Amino acid sequence: MTDLTLAYGSNLSRDDWKRFCSDRGADPSVLKRVGRGFLPDQELVFSRWSEGRQGGVLGLRPRLGQVVDGWLYRVRSAEGWRELDAKEGVPTAYLRRVELVLRPDGREARAVIYDVRRPERWVEPAPAYFDLVRGARELLGLDTTMLDAVASDETPQWLVRDLFVYGTLRRGQGRHAVLEAVGIEQVLPATVPGSLIDLGDFPGIVEGPGFVEGECVTLSDPAAAIAICDEVEGFEGWGKPGNLFRRALIHCKTNDGPRLAWHYRPCLSGAI
Repeated sequence: MTDLTLAYGSNLSRDDWKRFCSDRGADPSVLKRVGRGFLPDQELVFSRWSEGRQGGVLGLRPRLGQVVDGWLYRVRSAEGWRELDAKEGVPTAYLRRVELVLRPDGREARAVIYDVRRPERWVEPAPAYFDLVRGARELLGLDTTMLDAVASDETPQWLVRDLFVYGTLRRGQGRHAVLEAVGIEQVLPATVPGSLIDLGDFPGIVEGPGFVEGECVTLSDPAAAIAICDEVEGFEGWGKPGNLFRRALIHCKTNDGPRLAWHYRPCLSGAI
């Protein structure tokens, strides 16, 4: 059991959490912010009517290549889990599940996610709840474009549209045609922190000193590109034992500034 949870909605608001704890005589310090986290292949959706909020509240839905950004919290005690469960209405309104959460430096964490138990396709959000979540996201420097889109029942833009490549997917290399087939909008020289190891027919990037040179590829259709690249790189899904590589996120440095990009790392002992 992990002691981490990923907040993506009202739990991002410190004031909302303090009010809830005050009403119950609970200690709000049972939650401690750890850092930013990303839930892969998911997006936000207003999928449940809440009597308390008087409108739609947030849940999650699958979408290959999309990510939901949020904030990881460490839950310091059993009391913290009890209060979180009470706030989320477990097990009637929301359910807990443990998911793999990606960090923006290539690492992973396992965290509890609260998601709607019986989701509807879309429920118009309560204005006060929407403003609460949007304000908390702005305060923490998180994305608000996805929230704005799904509040109007629109398909949000991709939060991550770039792919960092450093081996045979680069321009002039044997597998670059895979990316050209699904459409490329831009290719920029880029570097990321880490080291390369020799895997025989191709290199692999692992945590280490220095920087790795490669290319930051902006994808025309991230979902189509990710589906193909997952197959090419031998990535069968999060936590699957047969994975040759795993899909991760990384901040890469380009001449146009830093970008958050997908990339692939070998599933080796000690590789992060």
